[in-house]
Amino acid sequence: MLRREYNRFIVNASADLSGKGPLIVQDLCGRGAGVVGNFPLDINAPVEITISPCFAISNPVNIKARVAWCRQLENRLWQAGLDFGLTNELTF
Repeated sequence: MLRREYNRFIVNASADLSGKGPLIVQDLCGRGAGVVGNFPLDINAPVEITISPCFAISNPVNIKARVAWCRQLENRLWQAGLDFGLTNELTF
């Protein structure tokens, strides 16, 4: 079993994915985010996400990421994992 290198925080914050539309950020860590939306994301595609302020971040954050994985949960509901990479890490 793999252990996470970064602590993950449940945030359920609103976000906007550039060029695609609104998402919910379910969880957030220094290296990535788990998101849910009503559209699929292409695995390995570069994306830019703007996360609204929440308990973990005090100001909106605009960050580039890569789609690490994406799966359909149900009709018109998709879940994905975004990887910020080592150069775009968030600090809390």
